[in-house]
Amino acid sequence: MALRRLSMAHCYLRATGKVRLASRTTESVNIFGKGKPMCPGNAFTLFLKAQPRDGKNLKKYVYEAACKWNTLPKEEKSVFQLQAKELEKRYQQEISEWEVMMEQSGHGNLVQRQRQLTEGKNLAIQRSRHLLEHLNKESIQTVDEKEESLEPENLSHIKEAVKEDKSLVREAVEEEEEALIEGAVKEDESCVIEAVKNDLPVQDPDFISSKKPFSNRSKQKTVVKARSLS
Repeated sequence: MALRRLSMAHCYLRATGKVRLASRTTESVNIFGKGKPMCPGNAFTLFLKAQPRDGKNLKKYVYEAACKWNTLPKEEKSVFQLQAKELEKRYQQEISEWEVMMEQSGHGNLVQRQRQLTEGKNLAIQRSRHLLEHLNKESIQTVDEKEESLEPENLSHIKEAVKEDKSLVREAVEEEEEALIEGAVKEDESCVIEAVKNDLPVQDPDFISSKKPFSNRSKQKTVVKARSLS
């Protein structure tokens, strides 16, 4: 908002001749600007015009005026706002008459170009305002929503989910351990069967040392099965 006021104030001061105007060399620009009504500005530019400059640079001059405008009572602001509305109505009437005059003099293309530029600027402003006004509020998480997400009730759901994940991991590890034990038991059983076929004693230290050590559980199973086979 401050940059917009500064830009409008600069345009107003440039139009009134208080700021050096850039040179215009093209004939079309000179023809287009000839006799064109000057934009009256808004309420702030009218307030700015009433403020003494006292040799200040443009930036400081506009900044101090903007600070005064922000602290100005509503009653005093309404005076400048009503004046700006009246000047805007008069400006629209004068600009319409000027456009007709330019078209009749054979410079309608310049008027059309100016209309396109003005409509493009207004359309860009309207689109930006529309996006800001209709921004999806659900996609923005406020401070209260963040605090609610950290409440104990919501944290309990997170803890339950973590516990479920841990239980799934524990079950997977236990299944893997059982599979390894079953594999070791089957390997021990095959060793016993081989020993029986070769008429070797099951408790032969040389035979047992040549194989992997049995667990207590696997030893009991292999001894029982060896007796049944014999």
